[in-house]
Amino acid sequence: MNEEMKVYFLNFGQNNNISEKASFSKAKRIYIGDGNEIWDGVRISVNREVFNTKVDWNIKIHSDVFININTIIQAYNQIEIENFVLIGPNVYISDNSHEYSLIDVPISLQGFMKKNNKVTIKEGAWIGAGARVIGDITIGYGAVVAANGVVVKDVPSHSVVGGVPAKIIKIYDYRIDHWINVKDNYDLLQEILTNRGIFNGYDYEKIEEVKKKNIEEKYKRKWEMPETSKNQDDISVKTVEKSLNFIEEQFNYIKENISLKDCEEIINILVKVLDNILIVGNSLDSIKKECIENKIEYVTNNLNTFFDNILKYYRENDIEKLKESVVSDIIPAYIQWKKEITRCLNNYEKLKN
Repeated sequence: MNEEMKVYFLNFGQNNNISEKASFSKAKRIYIGDGNEIWDGVRISVNREVFNTKVDWNIKIHSDVFININTIIQAYNQIEIENFVLIGPNVYISDNSHEYSLIDVPISLQGFMKKNNKVTIKEGAWIGAGARVIGDITIGYGAVVAANGVVVKDVPSHSVVGGVPAKIIKIYDYRIDHWINVKDNYDLLQEILTNRGIFNGYDYEKIEEVKKKNIEEKYKRKWEMPETSKNQDDISVKTVEKSLNFIEEQFNYIKENISLKDCEEIINILVKVLDNILIVGNSLDSIKKECIENKIEYVTNNLNTFFDNILKYYRENDIEKLKESVVSDIIPAYIQWKKEITRCLNNYEKLKN
């Protein structure tokens, strides 16, 4: 999918998960980095009346950004969303607004304010559900915009803002490593802002360690054949077939793109594969006996061992061994596993008839 999307966008990176129900307009003016997740109903558009055409892009979404359902991001000039930003559902972000200065002309006929505004949402910020961010605004590192807040001016790094218009409720004092409640206390807020120092950005070595650990935790999940169900109708052949088709598609993608320099995409794909193997295992609950007779547990354990090796290579950052193991161990073991699953299903169909 990433390769297909590249032709439409100014830039479209690797390992993005974009819902088919998300929409984009003027995508050639939109830059999307790596590892972003964009859910259903999201609309990201560069307006047809772009006021700043001298810049290279009008919307730039860096990497590891999450955008929840039904969010609208609309640029007339520039909107930049940096790494690791969380955006909740039903959020509206725009760098411009309607012109209303002429009192003898309806607002609907005055168009938009022709200003070279820019919205910047710095790394690690969280924009809560239903929030509005409108104008020439910078939201700082790790800042939080509370649900339904309306932001019309800059938000300092590591502060929490809320309300209409949004005001600072809490702020982090770097001097004492502590969050301070500054609601309705203007003097305290100014003292902290003046003297707390400056946040110089995240430690990316630590971020990579945390990301790796999170992936490992997801990857460590093992599957076991569940207890036999008393109700044979529990099995869903369609569910099993759908999961098997998905797994095959993922393995085909890996084989075609095995030369990727970064193994993280392969690991993320294998996590999804494991999820679907679990789905198949749970769906076969009602015919466990037939699965045992077909030695499914032995084949499953064999596949499990190869997955453990993959995790070991990932920890050691041995990309070549990881790729080699996927092709020479994981995929052949999966083919054998699928054969046993098919035998289980055939036995089940015979019993039913």
